[in-house]
Amino acid sequence: MSQIQSFDILDAEYEFDGGARCPRVEEFPEITPDMISDGNPVVTELERITIEFSYPLGQPTVREFFKPGGFTAYDFYRAVYEGYVKIYAEEEAATGDPGVIPGMLNRAASNGPHGIWGHGLEDLFLEGFREHQPGHFTLGIGS
Repeated sequence: MSQIQSFDILDAEYEFDGGARCPRVEEFPEITPDMISDGNPVVTELERITIEFSYPLGQPTVREFFKPGGFTAYDFYRAVYEGYVKIYAEEEAATGDPGVIPGMLNRAASNGPHGIWGHGLEDLFLEGFREHQPGHFTLGIGS
């Protein structure tokens, strides 16, 4: 159950690995289920899951998601996208835009409810995920 899982999206403009690459979190609205590699496989048949969001957060948070019939890779990707969009919005509502680290392009740290540091939403890639218990997932997020 604790095996790392992943999926790629098919991108004709990507020159490596047959045009398959890790999905960027923020690009979900541009992706369709047929762009998920391996035919959009089922991640879980459970209708209610929790996902732990920990990177790049100083205060990890767990969010619950519901999908009748269970979650395909596309549905799981949607949940990750919705979770991060809400987390970043909550942080900005609490602290405002922290700007960037002086002399760098990285997002400055903020002291809101999630303590986001180092990366904006546009920097995050869904590299993989792990189901530690039935219906409870952690993420492998790259930047």
